[in-house]
Amino acid sequence: LKLNNSDIYALGVLSFLYGEAEEYDKAAELLNRGLVIAPSNPLLYLALGEMYDRKAEYAVAVDYYEKVLEFTEDEVEKDFEHMNQYFHKLMDHFPNSLEKARNDSEMILKRLDVKQDGKGITATKSEVP
Repeated sequence: LKLNNSDIYALGVLSFLYGEAEEYDKAAELLNRGLVIAPSNPLLYLALGEMYDRKAEYAVAVDYYEKVLEFTEDEVEKDFEHMNQYFHKLMDHFPNSLEKARNDSEMILKRLDVKQDGKGITATKSEVP
């Protein structure tokens, strides 16, 4: 991001990574920076809604989701197309990253015994090597 601090899609990707690491405040900070740059981008509002949803701040999440509904279908479609182009450029630079991540995830899941009950999901190390 130091190379291009105004790239809203780079901000979005980084915010996604923070969100996956459950660092929602950092993710929201980046998305809000994106809104300063591109206040008419519905994907940023959608992502902010998801971040606040994950933080269980549902009233704030609903506010952001409602902002997405204010955009026309064409505006949303245009921004999804831009995001899609960005994703493909990213995959061109890191062609095996998605497959490697998928393989790593499958390997880790095979080593874990994952169970779901009414209380949530638990994972313990499997007996299988």
